[in-house]
Amino acid sequence: MRRTVDYVAGLGLRVSLTHYSPIPHTPLFEAHHNSARYPIAGDPLFQNNALFPFAWEGFTEEELNKVKMYVREKNVLLGTGSPP
Repeated sequence: MRRTVDYVAGLGLRVSLTHYSPIPHTPLFEAHHNSARYPIAGDPLFQNNALFPFAWEGFTEEELNKVKMYVREKNVLLGTGSPP
């Protein structure tokens, strides 16, 4: 992801991360809701992608936060973001 961020920032463009969580009642949701860290099938509040309901080894919430900080720093250098 960092290489992609570097590439986009190298073009002089503001980088924006997108969060995604499977939408209920879709095949993707049905196939993966059991692997979420929270009971997303039973409580819509846990379906909020900001909660990062799906984490896997090698890409944890901590790693996501590092990537978010990296993006903020790149955007500040471009003059398109606020300092962290």
